[in-house]
Amino acid sequence: MEKIVYRSGVNTFYELDNAYKLVDRKGKFAILDKDEKLLMKIIELLQGERSFYFNEGNGAFYLNIYENGRGKYYCSLRQLVVAFNMDGDFEQNLNTVKNNTVLLVNDKEDWNLKRSNLEFTGIDNNVNTFYSDGKNFFIRHNKTGYVVKTDLDKDLNELIRQYRWSYSEGCKTLGTFLSERKNQFISIHRFVREYFDRCNDNMDMESWNRVMKNLSHKAEINVDHLDSDKTNSCKNNLVWMKACDNIRKGNLTKKLNQDPFHCKVLATKYGIRMEAGYVADGNYFKVISNYENPADFVEALRQFWKCGVLCDDAGKEYKLPNIPYDYFREVKRM
Repeated sequence: MEKIVYRSGVNTFYELDNAYKLVDRKGKFAILDKDEKLLMKIIELLQGERSFYFNEGNGAFYLNIYENGRGKYYCSLRQLVVAFNMDGDFEQNLNTVKNNTVLLVNDKEDWNLKRSNLEFTGIDNNVNTFYSDGKNFFIRHNKTGYVVKTDLDKDLNELIRQYRWSYSEGCKTLGTFLSERKNQFISIHRFVREYFDRCNDNMDMESWNRVMKNLSHKAEINVDHLDSDKTNSCKNNLVWMKACDNIRKGNLTKKLNQDPFHCKVLATKYGIRMEAGYVADGNYFKVISNYENPADFVEALRQFWKCGVLCDDAGKEYKLPNIPYDYFREVKRM
């Protein structure tokens, strides 16, 4: 459902489920990221009944400002979106953007002005597009369209921008080479986990990765996506786990997060937190448990899956009305 959130001159802004929509009086429109700070910046620039006007020649919205009664080009909506998503002073960023080019990743969607569909030649490259929705930071592999999200962290995000991230068939996600010799490959989820685990903030990733490769090889551990979603490389979704436990876990968290079951898992400072339960007939039953050892978490997850049993931190057992393994097997047969 579309809800009007702002009007200025010939522009009307609507709030959609996952975006903002700009419409002019002729029905021309653009879709923007649903970022409230971006909307506030646009509203700030439109004070005094200003409007974005649509240029039929190049298919772009642009904003004029008036000085001494004369109209003066200020920026296009594409340029505004890119400059807003850059770190630092907005006006300086906008001047930088205006001296370069902003292209559409998918030129068939000229109405799509989300950051993911804009390629700025000053910072984006022909391999990746980097952008934020105000909550997370995203890395897009332009050739395949594959997108991974991670934490919105200034230092991490600037570091990620320094590399070229390609889709790897081997690890089924994005990865890069840390050195020009191309003998030090690392996946994006391992990169993020290692970044946050550094013992020294001044240690470069290439040196730290060599240390972690030796340690993880000796300990037989790797980085696991707790929610079984390889596009989610946020810190609270990544844990070190023994290879055997990783295999036993599989994608159970994804399977167990389907109705009528619930399974939300997060990495915390002290281990793994699982909120699991059962939803039926409007009733919601959940059990919260915490695990210091990933092996204990995997065992609890398998008990949930195979036996329909959950345990809280005090050791009390809860038997669910349905066993997930049996329930989904019956659903598959239907």
